[in-house]
Amino acid sequence: MSNILPASAHREKTIYFDLPDTDNLRMRADLRGGESIEAIAEQGKPLAVIVPGNTAYAYSGLYLGCAHTLLESGIPSLRLSYCDTAPDTRNYLTNTFKEQLEDTTVVLEELKRRAAPELHAIGHSVGALAILSSPADHAIDSAVLWETSHGSFFQQNPIDSPKFPNVQYDDYLIYPDGHGDLTSRTAFDFLRSLGDTTSRAKGHSFPTMFVAGGKSGLRPYAEQYFTAADGEKGLGVIPDATHNFEGNDIVAMREMLYRATATWISENSALLADSTPN
Repeated sequence: MSNILPASAHREKTIYFDLPDTDNLRMRADLRGGESIEAIAEQGKPLAVIVPGNTAYAYSGLYLGCAHTLLESGIPSLRLSYCDTAPDTRNYLTNTFKEQLEDTTVVLEELKRRAAPELHAIGHSVGALAILSSPADHAIDSAVLWETSHGSFFQQNPIDSPKFPNVQYDDYLIYPDGHGDLTSRTAFDFLRSLGDTTSRAKGHSFPTMFVAGGKSGLRPYAEQYFTAADGEKGLGVIPDATHNFEGNDIVAMREMLYRATATWISENSALLADSTPN
């Protein structure tokens, strides 16, 4: 049963991570459930790291809702932004999976250095693929991967295919699935170049839950990832949901998604188990 927390408990703090080998760029992240990473560690609480999809920000409604549900389940969270409007952050029109993977790895490594006692990774789309691909996977205690991107999907569905009947502006197009973001041909083509990414689910020691939208073109690939994954694993489907977990009853869809995510983390957290009264 979730705890209903006062509004003050949901106040957030924005922090930045320096990105090495760049022109002094930083990555924005929004922390909910503590004053700092170190304070959460001192309290012996787990930390969920929410890694977004392509062009997405920490303040996207999909991820804000997840942070709210997690905190009511006793789990502080840190939502990453691959891009932001500040001049010292990456530009989403030029960002590709290469940078997204590098930046995810930087954050995971730094969080581990800052003594976060447990790290539970939540990834959406390219963020989920970055978690599976990161050499910092040793820092992760469990993962919940929503609608994980797959290179074969992009190979089979080129940017100018009928599957993406969107208006194109030179090297950019309005992204499909109804949410209206822009993406670049460069970012799209980089994902195509990855080829079959199924094997990236192999070799991880952390328990992994894969979640797919029932109406998403990526659903078959979630099943492939699940089959390939080692160790403890789970597979869930949100009926009638699209890639961004939208549909006729978006509130119910996302509530189902958030509860499944919080449950997976809780069941794989030694810290939460230790804090449960006998």
